[in-house]
Amino acid sequence: MNLLELAIVVVASYLVGAIPMGYIAGRVMKGVDIRDYGSGKIGATNVLRVLGYRPFIGVMVADALKGYIPVLVTWYVFNSGDIQDAHALQVASGIAAVLGHDYPVYIGFRGGRGWRTGRRPAAIASAGRNALERERCAGARCGACRPAPASRCVPRACAGGRCAAA
Repeated sequence: MNLLELAIVVVASYLVGAIPMGYIAGRVMKGVDIRDYGSGKIGATNVLRVLGYRPFIGVMVADALKGYIPVLVTWYVFNSGDIQDAHALQVASGIAAVLGHDYPVYIGFRGGRGWRTGRRPAAIASAGRNALERERCAGARCGACRPAPASRCVPRACAGGRCAAA
């Protein structure tokens, strides 16, 4: 991972996360600024309070995708090299998307709370960490070192194909 890759991922993820879906829904559905009502945030919960159930579903899905898509694209684009670098870029992408949702440049840095936008990157990042553990354990030959439950493997216990724990 170099600094240019990191900068591209962070800026692109921030700009995607900063798309104000609740604000757009308020303007399109009723012609109002959603930040002037309810909690003053642009997230799905405030959309539910102000606009109702149908716009809430759309904004909820869109807010979740704002966190999910940048992390997933980062994984597919940068996964060819070192898996740890790709994972670090995923984490940076998720954090940037949440910051974009919380402080969107498009509407004066007054955004949502980042709850739904942040759950997806966290889930993907933990899945990436588990994949990293499985890959590190894949070369182990003994039964004690295999990743039986989730990522509970200790590859250092194996030495030359023999289990040092046995």
